[in-house]
Amino acid sequence: MKNHNNKTHQYGFSLIEVMIAVLVLSVGILAVSKLQSSLIRSGSNANQKSVAANIVNRKIDDLSRFINLSSTNSWASLAVDTNGLIANPNSLAYEHIRDNAGGRILPGPLTVGKISYDLEWSVINYYATSSGSTPSTTVSGAPIFKVAHVIATWDGVGDDTNNIVSFDSVIYRYNPSLTTTSNGTGTGNDGPTDKIDENFNFSGDITEIDIEDGNTLIGGQIAPDISARGLSNIVEFESIVFNTSTNAIQRRDKFKTVACVCANSGSSDETKHLIGYLTWDSTAKVIVNKTTLSTYTNELTDLDTSGPDNQLFECNVCCRDGRDRDNIERENKVCRLKQISGGFKLVPDWKLIGFNIIPEGFSNTTTNNAAYSTYVTGVVRSAAQVEADNGITYFLDSYTTVDNSFATYAAALIAAGQHAQVEYGSTKQLQARAIYMDEIPNGAYEGTTYTPTNIPLDRIPFFEVNLALLAGWSPDEGISAAASYAGDHLVSSGGTRQWDIGQHDDVGDDCSGVALNCVSNEALIDGSEDTYSRGLFNENEGTTQTTTVEAQLYTRSDGWVDRQIHNETVSTTSIAIKVVSP
Repeated sequence: MKNHNNKTHQYGFSLIEVMIAVLVLSVGILAVSKLQSSLIRSGSNANQKSVAANIVNRKIDDLSRFINLSSTNSWASLAVDTNGLIANPNSLAYEHIRDNAGGRILPGPLTVGKISYDLEWSVINYYATSSGSTPSTTVSGAPIFKVAHVIATWDGVGDDTNNIVSFDSVIYRYNPSLTTTSNGTGTGNDGPTDKIDENFNFSGDITEIDIEDGNTLIGGQIAPDISARGLSNIVEFESIVFNTSTNAIQRRDKFKTVACVCANSGSSDETKHLIGYLTWDSTAKVIVNKTTLSTYTNELTDLDTSGPDNQLFECNVCCRDGRDRDNIERENKVCRLKQISGGFKLVPDWKLIGFNIIPEGFSNTTTNNAAYSTYVTGVVRSAAQVEADNGITYFLDSYTTVDNSFATYAAALIAAGQHAQVEYGSTKQLQARAIYMDEIPNGAYEGTTYTPTNIPLDRIPFFEVNLALLAGWSPDEGISAAASYAGDHLVSSGGTRQWDIGQHDDVGDDCSGVALNCVSNEALIDGSEDTYSRGLFNENEGTTQTTTVEAQLYTRSDGWVDRQIHNETVSTTSIAIKVVSP
């Protein structure tokens, strides 16, 4: 009989093995948990630093947006609005910029999300004893620039020593590109004391119009641009009213006039449109730009995409808010846009009230500039009288008078300075100076206090600009005698409307190679914006004679984009150029 030793075989883990495995797993989970917590905290800190950097940058920009050099009011006494900002930006001054003072944004706590950031800044003044001297902190007159150290701090999780963002910035008393160093408390050497946008050019064809009470109207040069991204065209223009007595900018307006090709959206129509308008602030006694929702139906609200590329960004606003004129699938629109509250809004079309040819250099003397200023103010007051007698609607929609009389008005001054005189074989640049006017806001007359003959001119929104590069000129390179100019045209091709070069000369045809006296009238096309020529009179015949030069311009917004779109009327002005032997 055999004995069998039966053994039971068990498979699995012992208790110790399980405990070791649980320990290892727990350590891993704890490590992952701590890593996740660290990553969340790191991401939160990065986000908080980004917010703090944005707060600091906003304050640096805020400090630079002063309007005046000095003020009779202290910064601490300026009124604060419901958002905790200085209520009236026009009251801000350069001298207000000190430790925790200056600009619209106040120091102290700012809450973003659930985090409270503390904003503060310190300022160091730098002075110069003379033009070109090395700036120092030694007090000498008024500071020429200030160095602002702006800090944002906040309470975070863990180590608070890293919860700080700070930047330094130099804030100039004057725009250094316009003036040399000055330690005076008055005006600089050139131009206003406010920060001027880069496209605002004070050289060349700028004319300063004296509009009384120490105010000067200054219009920047136009900046045309034909988009390489489609069929759109845009012209930028900036105008300021500057008070030479207080060094203050009374009013500043920036415009973009854009031509776009718009298409039917194929979806629901747009009925609400954000547009800009003018109103009168009876307390501050200034013109104020505001926006409102206007109700009208637009079908052609999309950008036409049939072209090779996208159109200008501003065409989104123009197609959406610019009124439809024709019931077609595609339509060309021209819109006048104005910068209001940080963005460009649709405003009423340009309204031309004066248009004249003036030889370049005429306004370089005090006497001549005063004569032109007097002429401009007379034209503006006459238009204001028409508006007062007939109403705003009549003035904007029905009034068509454009004054072209300056050549006669200033004939003696033009002759005395030989401004309209050209010698054999020489050239002379001519300007096409245009005067535009918007409606005068209700309340500007203050009841019966003022009339069109004595209302302060800074209460009348008008603009003066040289549009030589947008006008049509004759006799041009392809025309041997003064002839009618009708501008660029829209032509029908394949059932759709598209741009045509029209009656302008090709780029390069600048009159220098022809035998007859003529005026440059080159086409504005993509790539030629900085080089194309118009209004340059070329004496090519070598004969003593008088040549009549004409310039023509559409009277509304078409004139600003060098396109004929809305069948606007044309204003024609002329001047007699006398050719003499050397």
